[in-house]
Amino acid sequence: MSLRAEIHAFSSWSSVKLSPVMTTDNILHSITQGNTMKIFLESVTGECPKRLGSLDGLTESQKVTRSEWFISALKNKEKIPPMLRVNLEMFAKGSKTHVLTVLWQLVCNDIKSMWKFSRVMQSNNDIIVLAEPFVLGPHTIYRSDEISLFHLDKDGMSITRKLKKKSTYSYSQYLKRMITSQLESTGEPGCQDIIQSWDDLLNNRIWCGLINSFLPGTFTTEVLLNDRWSINLALKVATKMFKINCLVDSEDLSQGDSSAISAFLTWFFLCGFQLRQAMAVVRRMTYLQEKITDLKKKYSAWQDSQDSTKLEVCDIIKRKELETSMESTEKEIDWLSRVYDIEACTIWKEEALEEQEKVRRVITQKMKDRFDIITLTRYLIFIDQPFKALVQSLYRPRQSDPDPLILYQSGIILHYMQF
Repeated sequence: MSLRAEIHAFSSWSSVKLSPVMTTDNILHSITQGNTMKIFLESVTGECPKRLGSLDGLTESQKVTRSEWFISALKNKEKIPPMLRVNLEMFAKGSKTHVLTVLWQLVCNDIKSMWKFSRVMQSNNDIIVLAEPFVLGPHTIYRSDEISLFHLDKDGMSITRKLKKKSTYSYSQYLKRMITSQLESTGEPGCQDIIQSWDDLLNNRIWCGLINSFLPGTFTTEVLLNDRWSINLALKVATKMFKINCLVDSEDLSQGDSSAISAFLTWFFLCGFQLRQAMAVVRRMTYLQEKITDLKKKYSAWQDSQDSTKLEVCDIIKRKELETSMESTEKEIDWLSRVYDIEACTIWKEEALEEQEKVRRVITQKMKDRFDIITLTRYLIFIDQPFKALVQSLYRPRQSDPDPLILYQSGIILHYMQF
């Protein structure tokens, strides 16, 4: 167990709660400084006692009193167990044991909420993903928390998960199941059914696969070695894509205890689920706008081709279908615009795609520095069919790739030109 890992993990999770007002590099110190306690309480409970202001300049006795108000407010809102015993004097001094005990209870609440939403967020149906705003994330991409009854049909309601009252699963096990199902949704090779313990998180395929599940095509795991550099790169990319402070690195993953790892994974999924929803907002709005434009063109063309005095039954039915489709599409556009901040979602998506391009360039440069480059053409060397098939299977070109580089497992990068 590492104190560094605990501070990094819980501070990263706390930054989600403190966003967008502030972030923290050490929650043990900042919890009793400035307005941290007030902002934290407002984020978790939705309200805060007016008398709980800044803690700067207060005496130790006054900080103990504010800590008591903080803990009492959490208990009154049922965010922590009412029987949880906290030494207020030690809490006010930033004691690791007492502060992290309270924060762990709040992390558990987030895990329960994420478990409920996880199957919805892992759905390939944007209508289901957008049916209810994911308000636990760090950013304000929604205007209201109105649930769309238009979207939540019987199938939509049945897809949410529930925590069984007599469940034998621990919070760590719920997170492991979430990771497994998230990876399964991507179809990443070699990532399924490998989360048995937290030691498995030192496999770079896990993190590359998880990031690909939120922003497909970011990593090609076949060209990355399973080392600390790859893991740290994935975590750094996640921080930039999610636009929220994260201090955890591969060392913390290897030394952190179960609560620290769980707190960090809670940070990851809180941010990832909200990015998933923001991407779905932009994708769905684009689709609906294209659809309504197409329907209006069809309706206008139909009106120009018909004589309103000589409509037959089939013509009336077709007109009704077009009108109904336009009405339902406009209704959904209105709901999306009313519930979600379309501009904020669009900006976030564009920034995430920019980070995706940056990491591809970083990986390409790393491959050039790490391996020798040999250019082969059909005129210089004979390549048998099995080797040709191997190269073709590894080469998956994208328009954004600066060079079509192929990693051959013997340590050679091939410029694939033409075989």
